[in-house]
Amino acid sequence: MKIALFAPGYPSDAEPYNFAFVHARARLYAAQGHEVSAFSMDKRARYTLDAVPVVTGDGKTVERALLEFKPDVIAVHGPVFRMIDVLERIDLPQVSWIHGHEALFSLRSVSFGKDRLQKMRKLLTVVPRSLYQVLRLRRFLTKQHATVFVSRWMLHAAERHTFERYPNATIIPNPIDTERFTYRLDLDKRHAGVTARGLSSSKYGLDLAIRAFAGPLKVNTTFEIIGRGTLEAKLGRLIQATGSRAKLIAQYVPHRDMPELLGRYGYFVAPSRVEAQGVAMCEAMACGLPIIATTVGGIPEFVTNEQEGLLVPPENPEAIRAAVERLLSDPSLHLKLSKNARARMERQCSPIVVIARELDILAGASKSRSPAHSL
Repeated sequence: MKIALFAPGYPSDAEPYNFAFVHARARLYAAQGHEVSAFSMDKRARYTLDAVPVVTGDGKTVERALLEFKPDVIAVHGPVFRMIDVLERIDLPQVSWIHGHEALFSLRSVSFGKDRLQKMRKLLTVVPRSLYQVLRLRRFLTKQHATVFVSRWMLHAAERHTFERYPNATIIPNPIDTERFTYRLDLDKRHAGVTARGLSSSKYGLDLAIRAFAGPLKVNTTFEIIGRGTLEAKLGRLIQATGSRAKLIAQYVPHRDMPELLGRYGYFVAPSRVEAQGVAMCEAMACGLPIIATTVGGIPEFVTNEQEGLLVPPENPEAIRAAVERLLSDPSLHLKLSKNARARMERQCSPIVVIARELDILAGASKSRSPAHSL
């Protein structure tokens, strides 16, 4: 098949985390012998990433490039209304993936600042735009050949937020490349904790992790936050203000280097406020890192408490701290969670499981030749 992947953004050398889970699919589809190209609505550019051709630009640029590529099917990831404008003009089969932000009406991740006038201006911009996105998405998804949600929680949340049911829905998690993210737990490093992700959204709860490592701990441990983003300075100030032992390492890590990075640590903390799946968490699990995570969103669909990790209530730094103490004071528990985490990813998220299902859906759409806008 000729498969076009279309997303709001795409990884590059400058921004390796930008929709990295979409590029992971592109590589895995190509490894199965399919011809793959990626497209995104960003600053105009053409480049190649891991042998995958990438075209970015405005709507007209992307539309023209898609038609020149002549794909059998378009795999649409995170359809926002600017993408929908393009897709509704293209007479090609489409399958959509819903990952979170595009389907959830929430002001949680918006930074309004302290000025009242600034807050009001942002509200007057964000609320209408979010409502417009929800309305456009609702109509668009009902006309897709199929819609893939990465977790059952994501499906139910999208139905609540868009006031619509999606009988064409299926649940398939994001794939985790278990051949690249191999089991590499070193028990000598088990006292080193980490979280690695973008630092531009409060939804990841990194402030909670910082506070968790600010109080007195009964075990010896280190904890590093690795990433770049608009919240770097704010998180750095919080570390200083609280005296947290957390260390912020402000750097981008290319996705291809993540397995080696995770191999330096003994556990992974995911203190999220919202999470459809938690790809970074799942990649850590594939490497055998026990997880300490909040019971939000789709996380409990990938981590069972006491089996692959320790789950804690959201917004609770004290519970995170207690989980760290328990994990590091019990080597046998640490080893059990580690082995189970790897086994869970092989069973639930490995390419041999996920990619086969995705390709079946894409093949079915390509054979139907039912364009989204004429259904």
